[in-house]
Amino acid sequence: MNKVVLKGNLARDPEVRYIPSGTAVVDFAVAVSRSYKKSDGEFAEKVAYVTCVSWNGMAERIGKMSKGDPIFVEGEIEEDRWETDGQKRVRLKVRVSEFERLWRKPKSSKQEPEQQSDEPAPTDEDGNDVPF
Repeated sequence: MNKVVLKGNLARDPEVRYIPSGTAVVDFAVAVSRSYKKSDGEFAEKVAYVTCVSWNGMAERIGKMSKGDPIFVEGEIEEDRWETDGQKRVRLKVRVSEFERLWRKPKSSKQEPEQQSDEPAPTDEDGNDVPF
């Protein structure tokens, strides 16, 4: 079985490109982290950056996202092989079959009190309060 499930954040802005046939493709990286306890009892976090690729309409939708956006992806491991200057190279990546854009939670559920200001409220040219 070849199935990968990741939940993390986009590590960089995805950039959509089009191959000569007009098909959209996007390569992007997902930063996934895990927490662990060190030998001294302190907790630490380790981050891994996983390269992913997506095609067609899904590529265009992912391309509208931005660095730091939370994302959930499902797919399968795919291997790229090539040779550069006589050196054989191999890279693993996830070919995405499903994704979901996740939404960030608000930093705090408490609302901050409005700041008081000595400046007069903004008005339009007729002297009416501007609603912002």
